Amino acid sequence: IKNRKKEGTWKKFNEQGKLYEEINYKDDERDGYSTKYSFRSLKLLERLHYADGELEGKQEFFYLNGNPKAITYSYASYPCLGTEEWDESGKKINNDFTISVREENKLLLTGKFIIHIKLSNPKPDDEVNIIKDTSTTNCLLIAQRVTPVNDDFIIEYRVFPGSFVMETLKIAAIRRTELGNKFVKLKTINVSANNY
Repeated sequence: IKNRKKEGTWKKFNEQGKLYEEINYKDDERDGYSTKYSFRSLKLLERLHYADGELEGKQEFFYLNGNPKAITYSYASYPCLGTEEWDESGKKINNDFTISVREENKLLLTGKFIIHIKLSNPKPDDEVNIIKDTSTTNCLLIAQRVTPVNDDFIIEYRVFPGSFVMETLKIAAIRRTELGNKFVKLKTINVSANNY
């Protein structure tokens, strides 16, 4: 403890005196690697990396038999591209899904141009976000969450008479996997409509 805050490496041991958890702290927040082993057999279960209390970089999870369970990537605790998962026998799990886009042009009636985004096999906690450019990183810089309406996610443009909309949207769909991790998929949408 330093100035009433956790500092340095904290270790936990089982009844036999064997290390089963090691966490690094800086100014009372997790910082650096955090490693956890099974309590009795001391098999590596997870190796996480933190920066200033947030998950940062590569995160690794393992089964008791030593096989990898999952690898995920984080930036300031936000999920990044690249999540991979395996079952206990070592077979890779396919978490992929499709993103479909449908345009609804109501410019003449209401002055609205609507983008409908649908994810295959929808799940209750699916997310869709408009993101900033990811060309220099695999991590998400979320600009805006997209509103879900039933099984669709809706982006609505109000286009006044005599005006138009033209832009390229980058979206990230995020789905929680059966193992509890977040799988990210990207799509680019070209939006173009005029109300002349």
